[in-house]
Amino acid sequence: MGLALGGCSLISPDDGKKQLDSFAEALSGEDAAAAAALTTDPAAAQAAIEKSLDGLAEGDQRPDVQVSAEDGKPSDGPVTLDYTWNAPAAEGGAPRSVTGTGTAAMEKVGDEWKVTWAPTVLDDRFADGDSMRLAPALDYSGKVLDASGNPAMEWLPVTNVQIPTADAGMEDTLPDQVGAIVGESYPEITGPSIRDGAKAASDAATQEDKPAPEAYTVVTLRDEDLAPLKDRLAALPGVTLAPDHKLVSAGIGGATVDSVAGPLTDRMSTVGGWSLGIAGPGGVIQQELASAPAQPIGDLTSTLDPGVQAAAQSAVDGSGVPSSIVAIRPSTGEILAVAQNGAATSLGPVAVQGQFPPGSTFKAVTTSAALTVGEIGPDSTVPCPGVISVDGRTIPNEDEFALGDVPISTAFAKSCNTSQAFLSSGLEDNSLRDTAAQLGIGPGLSIPGLDASTGQVPLAEKGPARVEASIGQGTVTTNPLGLTEMSATIANGGKLVLPSFFRGEPATVDNPPAPLDPGVIQAVQGYMRQVVTSGTATGASGVPDLHGKTGTAEIGTGLAHGWFTGYTGDLAFTVLMQNADSSKPAVSMAADFASAAPQ
Repeated sequence: MGLALGGCSLISPDDGKKQLDSFAEALSGEDAAAAAALTTDPAAAQAAIEKSLDGLAEGDQRPDVQVSAEDGKPSDGPVTLDYTWNAPAAEGGAPRSVTGTGTAAMEKVGDEWKVTWAPTVLDDRFADGDSMRLAPALDYSGKVLDASGNPAMEWLPVTNVQIPTADAGMEDTLPDQVGAIVGESYPEITGPSIRDGAKAASDAATQEDKPAPEAYTVVTLRDEDLAPLKDRLAALPGVTLAPDHKLVSAGIGGATVDSVAGPLTDRMSTVGGWSLGIAGPGGVIQQELASAPAQPIGDLTSTLDPGVQAAAQSAVDGSGVPSSIVAIRPSTGEILAVAQNGAATSLGPVAVQGQFPPGSTFKAVTTSAALTVGEIGPDSTVPCPGVISVDGRTIPNEDEFALGDVPISTAFAKSCNTSQAFLSSGLEDNSLRDTAAQLGIGPGLSIPGLDASTGQVPLAEKGPARVEASIGQGTVTTNPLGLTEMSATIANGGKLVLPSFFRGEPATVDNPPAPLDPGVIQAVQGYMRQVVTSGTATGASGVPDLHGKTGTAEIGTGLAHGWFTGYTGDLAFTVLMQNADSSKPAVSMAADFASAAPQ
């Protein structure tokens, strides 16, 4: 009998304690799958655990969770779990931690003890869909000022009306309920449109190998627009009204708002605070447990010039097609104006982010490249037939006009496609790419405060692709910012202009290119002047000392885009008129703008 009792004392009590400790150990190792496997509902448990772990992560840094079960027999009743949730420490800052308790009951499933899954296992304050969350806290008091010190952009408090992405399926009624309320003020928002939008957001995330967003933002509303809808929306289970801020135009610079918001937010984040707490199903913290305040960055002065911006905006607003203008001061690189009309803005920030074929405006690059490699001299004669076949590609002039053999200056001024195609054959594979970079198109420019691109000019091997690139078609793309950079650099004697959007913060360049030979630039300057005096831009000849280049860019089966880029005095600028089917309206707009813009 004594031996039997002694043997029994070596057997662990079958009370679930071992399994509960294993659950706590797996959680402490941030192993959501292992912890979830010890519960009665592994799928729901893993999703909930991962939601909190992901919510506390910051970039590539993962959180640290410490979990321990208090003494007690789980078989006798629920046991308290003590938690410490440690988010990654802020750079140079103190650890960001909160504590809490959860409650774990155990039950037998077959012959095994399992943790009875409920949200309160992770925290007694949790309801379904809740999670721990670390969120940035930013100070939105700073404004963007124009060059005269007047407000150009400011942060406006808004509310994002959100629903869980998972609740936007065809069988769910929440999209219809939200659509019925929001649709009273915004008829374009309906149940089906909400479902389509949520699906598109999920599909986009999948294509980028990202998890589907937890919440879908149905609409973003100002306080006064939300007020008549707020109570009814808040009463719908699943709807989250998430406070936020939106950068808006406060005077000028409306076309650049979308391009400034991201970089400005990043800048604010460098001195931002944080909030750590319990978030609802939509991911918005509802109960703050710990926090640190954000520091203000103050007002920032942009380079936008009110007079130049007003002239640019007036010019584009008078157009019946999507139109945009960018202006830069060549001597300083200051971006003086970025203007788009409503039709252009509906397509996004096309003036600084769009990617369009530049058409014949790119002949400034091709001609500069040909001069650089010595294929031609400044006064060389080139052929300008109505049609030419070069390296497997047949290129016509507009209406197949022919000039015969003419000086390169005349071919450039008259925008002879066939002359440029002829020149393309004598270039090196890297000529167009490298020359474009020297002129500011595609050189890896990074402009502080502005999310922008100047374009892409790929390596062009000899053949049809290089021929197309030589006249600004094919794979060559840019936008008004990129072409204005080109014109500003030419006006600046070939020294690359480093554009700035915030005063005193010039762009940086990856692998800064060497300037073009002064003789090349001097020749191209002369050609651009001849474009205005006797070429394709005579419609703007009334503007004193205007240098320029026109372009008409084919875009498939649609109407062609019309371009003008050039400079006068210390003002370089580009006009883009989409679907204009000719450069003539762009020349007319350029003349109106240049005549009205203060120098």
